[in-house]
Amino acid sequence: MSENSPIKDALYENIENVGEEKIHQLLLNDKFSEIFEKIGEPVIQDIKSIEEYEKYGTLAESFTHYLFTEMLIPSQRKISFENIELDMIIPNLEELRKNNDNAIVILFF
Repeated sequence: MSENSPIKDALYENIENVGEEKIHQLLLNDKFSEIFEKIGEPVIQDIKSIEEYEKYGTLAESFTHYLFTEMLIPSQRKISFENIELDMIIPNLEELRKNNDNAIVILFF
């Protein structure tokens, strides 16, 4: 899937509609289910042209990266490491190479 996708477009449109201030309040109050209800669920319902498996995978990856950014958790996306395509690394590839005990790798299947 390309960087420009209807899922990402719908996700960021919903984020804009809810507003970053409201999202920050929900994050601070650990209301993660409400965040997904307000932002993620409408994306799933609105996008009909993409098969469910791909839709959920792309949404999960994009939404996770957005939330990490909003929570100031450093991460890198779409990294190749030892011939493996990694979807996300926390905090970064350098830390994974240096001391993999201090890194988290996320793969979306």
